[in-house]
Amino acid sequence: MRPRKKLYGDKDGKIAGVLHGDAPLPSDENSERAVLGAVLEDPNAAAIALEIFGSESVFHSPKNQKIFDAVADLVKKETPVDPVNLSKILRDKGVFEEVGGLEYIVQLQNSIATTANIESWCHNVRDKAVQRKVIKALSIGLERSYDPEQQPAAIIGTVEEEMLKAQLFGAKDPVMKMEDIIKNEAFPYIEKILAKERPDDVVETEFSDLDGLLGGGLKPGEMYVVAARPGVGKTSFALNVLTNIALSAKKHPVAIFSMEMTSAEVAKRMLYSEARISRKDILDPSLSDDTRKRYQSKITGAASRFRNIGFFVDPTPALKVMDLRVRAKNLVRKHGVRLIAIDYLQLMHSDEESSADTRQIEVSLISGGIKSIAKDLNIPVLVLAQLNRQTEQQKEGKPRLSNLRESGAIEQDADVVMFLHRDTQKQQQATYEENENGLDAELTIAKNRNGELGKVEMLFFPRITLFTQKSRISREDQPQK
Repeated sequence: MRPRKKLYGDKDGKIAGVLHGDAPLPSDENSERAVLGAVLEDPNAAAIALEIFGSESVFHSPKNQKIFDAVADLVKKETPVDPVNLSKILRDKGVFEEVGGLEYIVQLQNSIATTANIESWCHNVRDKAVQRKVIKALSIGLERSYDPEQQPAAIIGTVEEEMLKAQLFGAKDPVMKMEDIIKNEAFPYIEKILAKERPDDVVETEFSDLDGLLGGGLKPGEMYVVAARPGVGKTSFALNVLTNIALSAKKHPVAIFSMEMTSAEVAKRMLYSEARISRKDILDPSLSDDTRKRYQSKITGAASRFRNIGFFVDPTPALKVMDLRVRAKNLVRKHGVRLIAIDYLQLMHSDEESSADTRQIEVSLISGGIKSIAKDLNIPVLVLAQLNRQTEQQKEGKPRLSNLRESGAIEQDADVVMFLHRDTQKQQQATYEENENGLDAELTIAKNRNGELGKVEMLFFPRITLFTQKSRISREDQPQK
């Protein structure tokens, strides 16, 4: 028995297909209204929606699509998106009453309490549009398969073409001509290097030896993994790097996703490091009044250096990759963040954790997702990761790439893998003087996709959780006694 035909249309209403039953096409009216409400409330929301939707028609409701088309026209004309301007352009198009008039526009504006979820709503709308595209492709194939005059190869070709359109729906064309890439990206970069200039998009860590090995600093779109055993100082190193960058002459905005420490703990640790005073020092009940005043002055001075600095902390625990993507994109868009750090990878969850058979698979999904975020946002991402216990059984406890805990995918996805190592067992017996003068540490670059391998000799001051380059230590870096 042949399936019953049911007509449905694309934007021109010309595509006929074959569907089984009377099931409605996929749509999400609530998300459609929420997107329109958000663009009326927040000037940034329209730009986000246009970026996600591209030039495609994604709304299932014809009136919602017409309203969004009008919003896109306002954005192109750099005209504020508000009920007055939107009403005017809809009247000019002759569809004002057709879409529900001012009453419907006001309903849209009042339909949401916050625009914080704009990206999630946009993805919901786009996902339903993709589903409709898939149904269209399969329906065309099914309909033509019952036509005896159609050749199987032609039917398959048509279905493949329509499925590809669904797959690329709303996405920007990533294909570029080599001539244009060389002219606009590669050649200007090399010219700057030859002229002894730092490329504008490279973020220097202010650890000069490390920057030298990395080809000038951290590069946009790349994933940098800093791995170590617990207690070696991964978090301290990441905070030192972020502080260096935020307080440098360029004052690049930075952010850390801290899934293990609260925002207050992060802030206190940074103040201690910057003031060169330990927590134990200020808690000492035997401190003299003069010493207390001196410490207070140093802490106040350290706090003042963070005033008007773009340093952001997100302490949300157990982040999923999609949550990280949305939050990171907001930080880049709103605050111009140039580097994000993640503390640490194994505390995250993938978006598909329920379907992951093993933790290794889930970590692979997380690692791939982070690399994708770095490329999409075009910023470097510094990722902290745990090493497995096998590290401790190796010669001098020095790590290898195989020690990356739970997944070899981390090594595969990362552009740079660095191992932070200290002989923590030996250093547990360090004297007070040795602690004050700094404990030996080393940062080894074990993988560098676009540069050289090497090692940076460092000193670690445990009382103030501060790393410095061994060759660059100065009296100012010494903690207060």
